[in-house]
Amino acid sequence: MVRPVDQRGAYGGFARLDAGNGRVIGQITAADVPGSGWWLAFPNHMDKLGFLKHGHKGTAFDLVSGKPVAVEDQRGWSFCVTDPKPLPLRGQAPGFYSIAAVCEFDLASGKRIADASAPPSWFTGSQQGWRLWRDEKGAMHAVHDGTAPTPGMYG
Repeated sequence: MVRPVDQRGAYGGFARLDAGNGRVIGQITAADVPGSGWWLAFPNHMDKLGFLKHGHKGTAFDLVSGKPVAVEDQRGWSFCVTDPKPLPLRGQAPGFYSIAAVCEFDLASGKRIADASAPPSWFTGSQQGWRLWRDEKGAMHAVHDGTAPTPGMYG
């Protein structure tokens, strides 16, 4: 997933690249990107891209066709907290942040899903079959599901 920038430094839409050859295999145009106040929300399978609005109805697009899709029954993983605070470390200059917490959201309502399972492996990455992530309270979660070692978007 990339977000092109034009010659003047302005952000464009979003594009999905083929990992094997780097070619664009799906695109959402800049005109389709909603206004401000959204956060990207990624589904379990990278076939769609959601724009989460906390507490409000978001939008979603098919990543191959670039067409909008209905947000009813669409879930996406995003950051739980959109305005993180630096950790209060004694004797250290402020500015150190903990790893961002990820939560699953319902894109139709913008609300967090309470009974969410583990984030997808492409999000967390995996090391020796372990996948790790933090929740919005800072608690560390882990699942040993035997996933092959792989880098993730998150870790």
